[in-house]
Amino acid sequence: MAYLKPQSPLIMGEDHIYPLTTYDQIINKDGNRVSELADGKDISYLYSATFDLDSWSGSSSPYTQTVALTPLDGGPTVTSTSAFASPSMCEQTTNQETNKTLQEALALFNDGYLQLGSGTITATLFEKPTNDIDVIWSIKKDGV
Repeated sequence: MAYLKPQSPLIMGEDHIYPLTTYDQIINKDGNRVSELADGKDISYLYSATFDLDSWSGSSSPYTQTVALTPLDGGPTVTSTSAFASPSMCEQTTNQETNKTLQEALALFNDGYLQLGSGTITATLFEKPTNDIDVIWSIKKDGV
């Protein structure tokens, strides 16, 4: 299958930028179109998981909890070969104290160990968060 260059590239300085025509194509520097994104491996999706304060296993460090991941933007089911494309995140509130507590909890997740499974995530933390927390990640499929 041949890929054709658009008739007129956008010119920015010395660069020629060829606009995309479909979601699953990228343009090489020479202007040729390729479908490297067609398998979805280079696309990340947002997922959330709720960790309950009373559901952490272990009476001392480390603490572990496995919960289901919920796709927020139509992403495929996460597997053990998926890969994180972001650190742990959460939605901010209008309350400064709540935001401070959320940031402290996120630091525990980013310092801990996170393992993806079939539609799940297992968090192993060295300290327990002091409250329930909804955590969000950007995740790519198949570890790419």
